[in-house]
Amino acid sequence: MKNSGAFIGPFMVALLLILFCTPSPAQDEGQSHADPRPSASGLYMAVRMAAKHGPVDLIFLDQATLKLPAGYAFIPKKEAADIMSAAGNPQEDSLIGLILPEKGHWSLDIDYYKTGYIKDDEAKSWDADTLLKAITDRTSEENKTRATLKVPEIEVGGWIQKPTYNTKTHQLVWSMLGKIKGGGGPDSVNYNTFALGRDGFFKVRLIAPTAFMDEGRRGADEIMAQFHYNPGKTYADFAEGSDRVAEYGIAALVTGIVAKKIGLLALLWIVLAKAAKAAIVAVLVFFKKIKKYFTDRDKSVS
Repeated sequence: MKNSGAFIGPFMVALLLILFCTPSPAQDEGQSHADPRPSASGLYMAVRMAAKHGPVDLIFLDQATLKLPAGYAFIPKKEAADIMSAAGNPQEDSLIGLILPEKGHWSLDIDYYKTGYIKDDEAKSWDADTLLKAITDRTSEENKTRATLKVPEIEVGGWIQKPTYNTKTHQLVWSMLGKIKGGGGPDSVNYNTFALGRDGFFKVRLIAPTAFMDEGRRGADEIMAQFHYNPGKTYADFAEGSDRVAEYGIAALVTGIVAKKIGLLALLWIVLAKAAKAAIVAVLVFFKKIKKYFTDRDKSVS
C-alpha cells in the first residue's frame, strides 16, 4: 500500500483555489473576526496525512465494505468535512468521506442514511419526465438557500442518464446536467449512485466538469463494483414485520426528498471559472511550493 502521506492530485489544486479566491463569511458581512475556515496549507497537510490509498479495504460503519482499487485515495469524515466547510457546503452527519483519484479532475462524496428499508416497487413504472419536474421544482427552492450563502444559483439542464435501477445489485444510478443560472460558469455533471441495504442506503455522488464526466463516471463505476453490504445488512436480508420500513419509496432518492446538499464540486468548478487569473497564478505558485516541501521532506525521511 502507498504511504498515507502520498501526494493528492489535481483536486487539491482546486481546493486551494477555493480557499484563496473566495471571500470568507466575515469579509462578506464586513466583520472583523477571523475566518473560521482552516488555512490552505493546514488543510492540505491534514488531508495528505489522513488519506488512505488503494488497494485497501474500507469499512463503512457496521454496514458495508469497499475494496478501494489502486489509483484512488479515501479521505475520512473529519478531513472530508473540513473540505466541505472550506467550500461553503452545509454539513451533514451522514457524511462518510471523500474518494479522490490520484490522477483526475473529479471526486466522490459518500453519505449513509439509516432511513430503514426502502421499497423499490416504484422503479418498475416511474416516469422520467415526472421525476425531472420534481427535481426542477426542488432546485428552485434550494436556490433560495444558495442566495443566502452567496453561492451562484443553479438550473437543471436535464437528464444525462435517466434513473436506472439494477434489481440484482439494488443500486440506483442517475445523472443530471447542472448549469449556472444566467450563465457565467461551466456546466457541471451530477452523477449519483444509491446502494440500497436492509437498514437504509449509501449515496455516492460524483460531480465533475462536463469535460471530465466520462472519466469520473468510469471511476465511479469501477469503485462501486467493489462495494458490498456486509452479511446480514444486504437488501435481501430485510425481515418483513420486524425491520423498519422508510416512509418513502425509491423515487425519493431521485427527486431529492431525502437529503439536500448544495453541490460541493459544482461550486468548486464555478470558482475555478470565475476566479481572477492573477489570483489563480498566485495560488498555483503557492501550491507548487507546498508540493516541493513535501517532496523534499519525503526524500529526507526515506
